[in-house]
Amino acid sequence: MPLFFTLDITMKTIVAILSMLFSLLGHAEVTSQALVEKISERWRLSPDAIGRIVRLAESHAKPDFPKPINLLAIIAIESSFNPKAHNSGNIGLMQINLTANGKRLKNKSQEENIRVGAELLSEYHSRLRGNQRATILSYNSGISAYRRGRYRSAYWAAYQRELAWMKVNIGG
Repeated sequence: MPLFFTLDITMKTIVAILSMLFSLLGHAEVTSQALVEKISERWRLSPDAIGRIVRLAESHAKPDFPKPINLLAIIAIESSFNPKAHNSGNIGLMQINLTANGKRLKNKSQEENIRVGAELLSEYHSRLRGNQRATILSYNSGISAYRRGRYRSAYWAAYQRELAWMKVNIGG
């Protein structure tokens, strides 16, 4: 009898886990679609273009940091979701600095730009012992400049505003 009871609980557990996974997968698609719609509406860009950027952010996010929402907040600040953005030697969605990090880029595609940006954020997060504020400010100014106190506090405020907007509007 105990053997059958154990199998019964195990089967119920498996069914519960599978139900939860299917529910989460469905929720992820709904959240992702809501994200695309809201960003597209806010920045007046096509849902197709934003959908591609959101998918790239999701695929290059890291388990610890950055999450897709962090990447999207940086993209909003750095390029306003314009993949052709360029400014003072910085290019693309995440405004990768060509002098400091150009060698990391295999090409100038949106995917490479987000991949390198996510790698930099992950590295800074690790080197700065998980301090998210220091990570974000280092992304903007460079880690050496950040450590010398040469950073723009306004960048952190802008990042916080973007993150808050995303969380309020899409439940991120």
